[in-house]
Amino acid sequence: MHLEAFYIGKYPVTNAEYRRFMQARGNPFEIPAGKKHHPVVSVNWYDARQYAHWAEMRLLTEAEWEKASSWELEAINGKLVGKKREYPWGDKFEVEHLWDDDEYPWEDKFAETK
Repeated sequence: MHLEAFYIGKYPVTNAEYRRFMQARGNPFEIPAGKKHHPVVSVNWYDARQYAHWAEMRLLTEAEWEKASSWELEAINGKLVGKKREYPWGDKFEVEHLWDDDEYPWEDKFAETK
């Protein structure tokens, strides 16, 4: 299957970003204590689509999501060829790559917002 080029956000949507969206719509949104820069959770597909529209983005298609999470380009005989990984980080299962709710490596990428 061929996919046209597409853009994808580098970082997940945080509670702080989602709160700005909800406030713009006139809806309350409480950020869990200490989780301002953590990814927003428990958002249904319809709300995610509305957020994407508000942020002038769109949700990925299923095929785009699959490609973004598990494909990489590899040079073979001077030609770039797509290669599907078994896991998002590679072909070998490594427990240290599993999600840790206390670690958010992108947290320092966000400035404090009021």
